[in-house]
Amino acid sequence: MVKRTTEEKENPSEDDVRFRLKTLSPMLQQEYLENLLRRLNLDPNIRLMCSREVTELYVRRGLWANAAKIMESAAIFIHNQNIKKDIYKQAAVLYLRAMDLLLAEDCFRKTLENAMEKEKPFLKREIEQIHFTEAANMENIGKRAKAVEVYERMRRLGPDPILQRKINEKLVVLYENLGRIRDYIDLRDSMVKNQ
Repeated sequence: MVKRTTEEKENPSEDDVRFRLKTLSPMLQQEYLENLLRRLNLDPNIRLMCSREVTELYVRRGLWANAAKIMESAAIFIHNQNIKKDIYKQAAVLYLRAMDLLLAEDCFRKTLENAMEKEKPFLKREIEQIHFTEAANMENIGKRAKAVEVYERMRRLGPDPILQRKINEKLVVLYENLGRIRDYIDLRDSMVKNQ
């Protein structure tokens, strides 16, 4: 446990936190940052900086869900809607990598809620592209079943027709590779019918 020294401030500055982090190992950095995040009166900017630092520590260890929870909770304390939107989007991507698709969808929804009206169409396309990229990454590292889950969720969200065709092309190959013959035949036939 990282003990608070007598010279440590109740409300440290960013410089104080960064200086302290340099003196600690990664595990102690994580503990120190999590202790700071438990403080109710912590300045929102310091809280965001600490959240980003501890998220980076989790990401390095592949703990996507933990990283996502930290980022999502950081958004609660931010009042600037533009920053809040970006934080929710980061949390959503991390949840997507953790394959917690419902929480990812919830964070993407909050991203759109905090966006200005004129940004929403661009953000929706960006969110679709994030899903597609993450599914393709999963496919590339051999997690085909997980890629199928993401592609199927994307289909239900009703992407634009060009992306829909790309998704169907990916899914038809994945269904065949995974031995999901019924799904493969149904999708292949519907693609032929819709050409």
